[in-house]
Amino acid sequence: MIKVYIIECIDPRKEDQIGIQCAERFIYPRAEQENVAISVAEPKDKYEITKLLNDAYFEMRELGKPCPPIVLHIDAHGSENGFKTRNGEMFTWEEFSTYCQQLSKISNIQLVVIMGTCKGGYSMEMLKPYDQAPFYCIFGPGSNINNYDLMNFYRDFYNELMTNKRFDVVAKNIIKQYGDKIMYVSSLFLFQSLYKTYMIHQTRRFGIIRKNRMINKIKKLNITKEEKIKKIEYINKENKLTIDQFPRFRRQFFLIDEYPENENRFKDVTIEAIMNNEHIPVYEWHLH
Repeated sequence: MIKVYIIECIDPRKEDQIGIQCAERFIYPRAEQENVAISVAEPKDKYEITKLLNDAYFEMRELGKPCPPIVLHIDAHGSENGFKTRNGEMFTWEEFSTYCQQLSKISNIQLVVIMGTCKGGYSMEMLKPYDQAPFYCIFGPGSNINNYDLMNFYRDFYNELMTNKRFDVVAKNIIKQYGDKIMYVSSLFLFQSLYKTYMIHQTRRFGIIRKNRMINKIKKLNITKEEKIKKIEYINKENKLTIDQFPRFRRQFFLIDEYPENENRFKDVTIEAIMNNEHIPVYEWHLH
C-alpha cells in the first residue's frame, strides 16, 4: 500500500484548488486498483494543519513499524520562508520539518514530500545538522510556477507512482521531464551536503582547538626552545581531519539504531564515498 495525504491550502473562493483537482482526476480513478489510499483535507489555519499532520502520524503508526510509504502533498502559496495557510498564516519550513521527521521515522525514511507551492524547493532547508532524515525525497519548484505546469507535474508524478511503485524509477523518470521546473532533493544528497559543509567545518574547528591546546601545553614544558619547536612542527604536520563524528552522524541521520536493517540499506554511504564525490546508488523503498 501507498498512502497519499493531500493538504489543500488554497481558498476556492479566490483560486483553483489544483491539489483537490489532482486527486479527483489522477488518483481516485486508479487508487483502489493500485492499492493507494488517499486522504484529502482543506485546513483553514496552522492549528488545523498541525492537527492533520499529527493525525496522519498516529494513523500510520497503527499500521505497524515501519508503516507503508507515504506521500505528503501540500498545495499552497509559498515563499523562501515557508507556505501559507488559507487564512494567510505562515507555516515555516522549520515548523514543517518536525512533522516530516515524525512521518519519516515511522515509515523508515519512506516519506515523499510534494511541495505544490511557488518556491517549494526552498523547503529542503528544513533540515538542520544532526537531525534525522526528514524524507526519502522532496519535489518542489525552485521559483514561481503557474497552475498549468504544476498540474502537469502532478499528473505525471502520480501516474508514474501508481504504474511503477518503485520510487527510484519514478524519480528518475519525472526529473527527466521536469528537471527545469521542479527541484528534486533526496535524503542522500542532504546527508552528503550536510556532512561536507557543516560537519567538516566543525571538525576542522574542533581540530584547531585541540591543536592549540596541545601547543600551549608544549610551551609550558620544561624543555629547550629547539625541542619545543620540533614538537610544535610535528603537531602541525600531523593535525589531520578527524572522522570520529561520521559514524554517529550517519547512524542518527539514517535511523540505524531504530531500524538495524538500515546498516545494510545504506552501506554505500561511507566517508570515503562522500569525500571523493563518488556516486551513491539511490536506495529503494520497501512496499509491503
